Amino acid sequence: MNRVTCPFDPAHVVEARKLQAHLIKCKRNLPTNHDFVQCDFWHLHYVRKSQLDSHVANCEHRLEKEAFKITWESEASKFSQPKLLPVEVCEPSEIEDQESWESTSGPA
Repeated sequence: MNRVTCPFDPAHVVEARKLQAHLIKCKRNLPTNHDFVQCDFWHLHYVRKSQLDSHVANCEHRLEKEAFKITWESEASKFSQPKLLPVEVCEPSEIEDQESWESTSGPA
């Protein structure tokens, strides 16, 4: 069982799989003037404003996102926009000549 410490209260130790639910409840109990901010790269990372620059520089999820972005940009040429095909336009007289579902009477 993997246990992690709550970023809001170090006395709170919860299972990693329950951290998100715990953060929602624990964040409600913070004073309105708290100085915690959420990481831009991972929704479960909360740090103090004064530590944000250091956290962003070392955030493991930032490195993953940057690696994904580099991979995506290098392989972007493999993915292209679909080609739009022109729609065939029928003359009104052609439409009248075609069989209509309403005019058919079903099986004989």
